[in-house]
Amino acid sequence: MLAVPLVAASCLAMSFPAMAAESIGEIYLDISSSIEAGSSGGDVSVDVDDDGYDVEDVEITNEPSGEWDDGDKPRIRVTLSADDDYYFSSGIDEDDVDLSGDGGSVTDVSRSSRETLRVYITLSRLDGDDDDGDDDDSDDDGKDDD
Repeated sequence: MLAVPLVAASCLAMSFPAMAAESIGEIYLDISSSIEAGSSGGDVSVDVDDDGYDVEDVEITNEPSGEWDDGDKPRIRVTLSADDDYYFSSGIDEDDVDLSGDGGSVTDVSRSSRETLRVYITLSRLDGDDDDGDDDDSDDDGKDDD
């Protein structure tokens, strides 16, 4: 008598196909950085612009012991995790990552598992221009050279 319910349950389970995991082949990241030349520390946030994955961690990998200098290029490592029913394609590389916001350039992509991807990004060179309204054509006495 126990065999009939088991057979019925297994037939019912086989009538619903398992959902196949969906491959993630392109990554869209929106970067926002508060790092400025002449300051110490700073923060970088990264948001995803697509479904199927989330930002797990963002780490500045070359943070100076003092202040950021004019011309420095901050580097970050972004760790992404795939949502349930998604996985990162094994062939994903730098060309498959699109950056927006403060941007920068992708220097490396590594997949440690189907569910975890690390994206290495070099942010744009820091500019020490503080845009304080000073006229670059003025002498030390504050008068224009004109």
